[in-house]
Amino acid sequence: MNPFLVILVLQLQFFWIMIETRAKELISDIHKTLMQNNLKLSNIERKQYNFEFTAALGKDSVKIQVYFGKKGVKKVIQGNANSELYKKVESNINLQQEIEFKSPGIDSSNYIGSDESGKGDVFGPLVIAAFYCDKSIEKKLISFGVRDSKELSALQIDSIAGKLKKNFSDRFSVSVITPAKYNSLYSHFKNLNKMLNDLHQSTIQSLLSRHSCQTVIVDKFSREEIKLGKNIAGRNLDIHYVEKAEQYLGVAAASIIARDEFNNWFKRLEFELPKGANNGIEGALRKLVENYGANGLANFVKLHFKNIKAFTENIR
Repeated sequence: MNPFLVILVLQLQFFWIMIETRAKELISDIHKTLMQNNLKLSNIERKQYNFEFTAALGKDSVKIQVYFGKKGVKKVIQGNANSELYKKVESNINLQQEIEFKSPGIDSSNYIGSDESGKGDVFGPLVIAAFYCDKSIEKKLISFGVRDSKELSALQIDSIAGKLKKNFSDRFSVSVITPAKYNSLYSHFKNLNKMLNDLHQSTIQSLLSRHSCQTVIVDKFSREEIKLGKNIAGRNLDIHYVEKAEQYLGVAAASIIARDEFNNWFKRLEFELPKGANNGIEGALRKLVENYGANGLANFVKLHFKNIKAFTENIR
């Protein structure tokens, strides 16, 4: 046989073994996770192109499958999508095809990732989170379903953030800047990017006091030059400002924790407020003014937004 053909066959066999091994690891991790949720589970079975098991809650049951093939690994839930069981299982499983987390040109074996949530929302806090990541926990993070929080539902964020906080309580730092505090800080900085620089810096600094590492990866939040202060840079850190930095597991974990804290602020309210910066904003503002007065807006709203300034000027 042609030696080049032999090498090709061996490479294909090795690739197939790697994909199948990954699928087996995933189905095992999912099985262990669901077992902690008091569900009745069958044993894992290997089929021709997938591993699978069933989960039951009362009279409901669903089948969890992890397929392996040339396109990678794919997770599937079969059952009634409207059932309580299906939703419970879905909240613990990231159904999207696995992403390969890359580290182009950056030593990501040991680093702190930093991200924020709420920057573009009229209502609610600004939350900055930092997460310390190294090779020893990467598989665990992937098994939790860690990825960019923008690709996850609120239910998934709640579930994954809970696991991160429970299992890695010493690996993250989070700063929740309530609207009242946000408005006070903004009146001091008078520039959102400068304020973000300071908040990322202090959140990262808190984590550096607990973990020793040289690399920091910050999700780039501005087109302008970003530069953290000397009390971090003075430690000779290798700081990277990266667009779409959630490709790094540590930054993705930080984004989930930040979004979860952002969502929790809204959950604690006794009334509903819209997220974002457009739909339903004016109606919500008028209700707040009716209940709390114009001065009370500062406890719920980021006042420097242009549409908020226009609104407040019109009610004077």
